[in-house]
Amino acid sequence: MLVVHSAIRGVSDALEDLVRTARDGDGSEALAFTKARHIKLADELDLNGEALLATNFDELDRLSAGLALTGDASPRLHARILCQGELMATTLGAPGSTRSAAIANGWTPGLR
Repeated sequence: MLVVHSAIRGVSDALEDLVRTARDGDGSEALAFTKARHIKLADELDLNGEALLATNFDELDRLSAGLALTGDASPRLHARILCQGELMATTLGAPGSTRSAAIANGWTPGLR
């Protein structure tokens, strides 16, 4: 079975805003929206979003802080930030039936 996830509605736009606003010095609003949107969905799915997404949240924190410091959004950095939307959606979508099937078959989120 192959399961493909897109980012949650509104998240790709928020991550684009994060790149733009962090480059200008403060991406905190877009970052907070992105985290809150995923935590809300995790709660609706009865999942521990904070635990499941801690690595992704840490990565976004580091990337946005670096972007704020340098003001340089290279295509590679831009892509690393944007791909977090798909990775987080995949992480939340994997528990349950798809995760149990995926573990037996080697579940691997994209870019990892």
